Amino acid sequence: MPLADPKDRKGFTLVELLVSMTILIIITVAVTTDISISRQQEELASNVRFVRSMVRDVQSRAQSATSLNTCDNGTNIAVCELDTANCGAGACDTQIVPNRQGLRFSTTHPDYFIHFAEVDPLLVNAQYDGDEEVQRIFLQSTRSSVIRVEVADLMIDGSQSVDTVDITFNRQSGHMQFEDPLGVTGNLLGITLTHRETGRSEVVSLNAVTGKITIE
Repeated sequence: MPLADPKDRKGFTLVELLVSMTILIIITVAVTTDISISRQQEELASNVRFVRSMVRDVQSRAQSATSLNTCDNGTNIAVCELDTANCGAGACDTQIVPNRQGLRFSTTHPDYFIHFAEVDPLLVNAQYDGDEEVQRIFLQSTRSSVIRVEVADLMIDGSQSVDTVDITFNRQSGHMQFEDPLGVTGNLLGITLTHRETGRSEVVSLNAVTGKITIE
């Protein structure tokens, strides 16, 4: 019986199938990895843009002298814009234009930052006090409820690393200033956001002299 001509052979050999499957797996892994990296990069970039936009939003609120709902809790004037937890028996029935509005960032709560407003004339200190909270603003997640980006570092004037900082804007003028709870101040502030999975970081930079808010 004559041998079959290799040219007449149909289908793939086992070796050819294994090679094809290996190539397919390599391509799939490469594409999946690339998509994952792109998503992680966008998670970081979108949160950096979000922080910048929220800083500008609070500054705009201060400049426009936006009034907030407040109450007298028997100790001081408290903000009750979203809830009345700080009011005690007091009624949330008074609108006040804050002397300052601001944001507190802290590495002790790296998933969110706090929008606050100074509504009590006896507590005008350019720092966050508990009764001044307007809302907690959480960093965003693009894939699930798990937040993968965090506030990793806060740097004043490029040399003073602090755990917590309050950014405040004066009413109408919108003048920006920074201060940590221990009184450390400066003209420059860097808010470093880091992706927990990749370790990559970007910085939102604020300049109290020029008023500029940039991304580095």
